[in-house]
Amino acid sequence: MLPFLMTAFLIVSLFALPVIWALVGFFYRWTTLANGSATWGMRLMAIELRERGGGPLTGSTALMHTLGSKLSFAFPLIQTISVFSWQWIIRGKASPIGSWAQQC
Repeated sequence: MLPFLMTAFLIVSLFALPVIWALVGFFYRWTTLANGSATWGMRLMAIELRERGGGPLTGSTALMHTLGSKLSFAFPLIQTISVFSWQWIIRGKASPIGSWAQQC
């Protein structure tokens, strides 16, 4: 009976650990951005996020920033397609090749 319980606990913990890790990371980033516009690592490197008006992030803007960053990390294939699509867009935003093509 004990080996079965240990195996069941191991399997459940292997599935639960990534979920717990993601939730802790989400709430850590959200709360630290809402309280000081920077995570502890960002503060160590003197990096701070600001709103358009120059003020610090509010709780809702910190939530939107955190949600957006977590969603973008959840879809790496879509992000990769987005980066490569800069080369093929006529306006060539964020692409030195695209801006060079416009000048010709």
